[in-house]
Amino acid sequence: MSSGLHARRPGTLSPRRWREVHRTPLRARRHVFADGPAVVDGDRTRTWAELYDRCARLGDALRKQGCGRGDVVQCMLDNTAEMVEAQQGVAMSGATLGSVNTRLDAATVAYVLEHSDARLFIADERYEATCREALATLENPPPLVVVGGRADGYEALVESGDAAAPWTPPEDEWDALALNYTSGTTGRPKGVVVHHRGAYVQALSNAIDFGGLPADGGTRYLWTLPMFHCTVPVCERIAATAC
Repeated sequence: MSSGLHARRPGTLSPRRWREVHRTPLRARRHVFADGPAVVDGDRTRTWAELYDRCARLGDALRKQGCGRGDVVQCMLDNTAEMVEAQQGVAMSGATLGSVNTRLDAATVAYVLEHSDARLFIADERYEATCREALATLENPPPLVVVGGRADGYEALVESGDAAAPWTPPEDEWDALALNYTSGTTGRPKGVVVHHRGAYVQALSNAIDFGGLPADGGTRYLWTLPMFHCTVPVCERIAATAC
């Protein structure tokens, strides 16, 4: 990834203060509403404590794989608990999250992986064949981690991480949080960088739009859009319901 994704600009928060703010929402939710439902995915329900634990493990596991500031972790996932974990876990590792459109063909997936210089590729087993076809065309393909199936590489990845390991917070609020690509219907997909500050400010505005949040943690949000379209809004909703 080019250094331009981390261009430093004048901000309203000092780097130290930003790192403190960045650590707060999910960690606070874990302590205050530890046993409350954080994610409902079909017949699976994960509490805030469980979600935090898995996200932190994922972040540490990604760091052990060499992912960090300046790296992109691409994901090709449906609206699943694992996708929610990626929204937070990748950021905890210090890396930038990319979400590949699950409707793309192998050639376009290959383009996104190569253009973003992906360090790691996490994909649902439903798309494994497309992903492997795409990877086979690349000169330096990123490692593929498959979610589900007999050999669930994703679960093994999460289990390899330490939930107590320290996060890698952004050095600056303008650091890249996500790298989103257009669908490429009128040409090659185009990447758009979203920074931590933008996502955090939008999370606060969401909380205001909700009319405030109940003290009992009773906020519920039904997500229906494909998450690959809305990488940053998913992060925002988690942060907004955790403020």
